[in-house]
Amino acid sequence: MPVIVDHESGLTISESNAILLYLAEKTGKLLPTDAKKRQRALELLFFQASGVGPMYGQRAWFTIFAPEKPAYAIKRYMAEAERLNRVIETILPDDKPWFLGDEYSIVDIAFMGWVWTAVQMHFPIDAYPKLKAWFDRMLTRDAVRQGLVTPNKLPDFPAPAMAA
Repeated sequence: MPVIVDHESGLTISESNAILLYLAEKTGKLLPTDAKKRQRALELLFFQASGVGPMYGQRAWFTIFAPEKPAYAIKRYMAEAERLNRVIETILPDDKPWFLGDEYSIVDIAFMGWVWTAVQMHFPIDAYPKLKAWFDRMLTRDAVRQGLVTPNKLPDFPAPAMAA
């Protein structure tokens, strides 16, 4: 579990999205100040934390890491991850580069970690044109590319098991 300690404030913060939110609020960056846009950002952060993260994680566990590969679990989590990809495809704007439109934010950062890891684990996103385009745009950002290898590059993952 990620944790940061802000010695200036004396706070210790855990959980990825809580850390992102704390840093955005502290710096005044990467989070809209407009109430409507801010609420949308929080909604998407909660969606990522409660849906995408856990379901992508279960898909990876059962298809790659679990010592036994139960067909029911593989089928369930593969289907759930694909459902979430379809939801993400509908959430991403048609004519804007980021989750919040023209504004790059902590929402993009929160989603990138999971999508990047999924792609590295051989779960394709090519069937989702807006998701794939967003992912490719994310990879053009120097800070994103640096974050993907800090502190370490992901290992090479074996191909996932598929449900029978």
